[in-house]
Amino acid sequence: MFPMTGGLLLAISPKLHGLVVACTDTSGEEWSYDLDDELQDLSCFLEAGSRSFVQRNTPYPGPPIIREESSFEELSAIILLSRKYGSSHLYHAAVAWLECQFTPDAAGFNMRTPPGFLETGAIGVLNLARTINHSSLLAGAIFACCRLSVDDLTNGYTREDRGKETLQLEDIVRVRLTRDRLLGACIVSATCVYRSEPDPTCRRAKCRDSLDRIRQTTVDALRAIRPSQPMRFPILEGGALEHTDAGLCEACAQMVKGREREAKEEIWGLLPCIVDEVVPGWAGQCPKHCTAFSASGSLPDSDFEDLEYCNMDRPVHDWMRYRRTCQ
Repeated sequence: MFPMTGGLLLAISPKLHGLVVACTDTSGEEWSYDLDDELQDLSCFLEAGSRSFVQRNTPYPGPPIIREESSFEELSAIILLSRKYGSSHLYHAAVAWLECQFTPDAAGFNMRTPPGFLETGAIGVLNLARTINHSSLLAGAIFACCRLSVDDLTNGYTREDRGKETLQLEDIVRVRLTRDRLLGACIVSATCVYRSEPDPTCRRAKCRDSLDRIRQTTVDALRAIRPSQPMRFPILEGGALEHTDAGLCEACAQMVKGREREAKEEIWGLLPCIVDEVVPGWAGQCPKHCTAFSASGSLPDSDFEDLEYCNMDRPVHDWMRYRRTCQ
């Protein structure tokens, strides 16, 4: 039982309030109504609604609507029951929280598993994104699933209630294809980013050798990855200069960091193409998958006349603009 005033219930969900009032004898001081929702899910939904009510009706900052340590089960319950009972403010707050956690950005794919989540919770997020048809969250969830081993991907995610979240076969295939494409993109990126061209101001011969070593080490490590291993993407999730003794002068180190940043931004722009999802508003350059680009009315190359033609369909995947400078 969830004791609650009529005013609080009305603030959380006018639809749920109306349902209770319509089906309950309101002549007494107390009302009661049985819902068919799972008890734990309903508890998460109503508690988030109560926190929202406090935020909107008190002069001091209240607790966040979505707790920092929220689990996947809690977010899923809030989103699905918000849809069911028409609580748009809770729905948007929960989806925004998930987007913040699971949508990489142009600054560098800095995606970390939220404190209350297991890493395999990304499988649940992908299923949830499919359910609510949220395209930008789909792209981020597919990327997060790419970081899992194949065993984790196929075995699924065990929920707190011991239920199982598993991906549909087509999403397993899509994640595997995306992982292979990202792996290829990282290999191409490493070849270009760590090419043996020191900064023009560099006067140290060993910087060229250091760049060769970094390139070879990074490419070899990527090629050695097996499907049974959890995947991490160098350059996208941290450059080589962050985890190796680079042996570069300051000028070369800054030059390489700039190359890494450019590679991240380019692959980020291609992410909808790589995961093969149409993402409205994505600031990419594909006329098929990034509708923000097609809406602008301009194309990067004059020979692109078909707006349904994806950049990834080209015979040679030109992963980065600056790749042309290192061929």
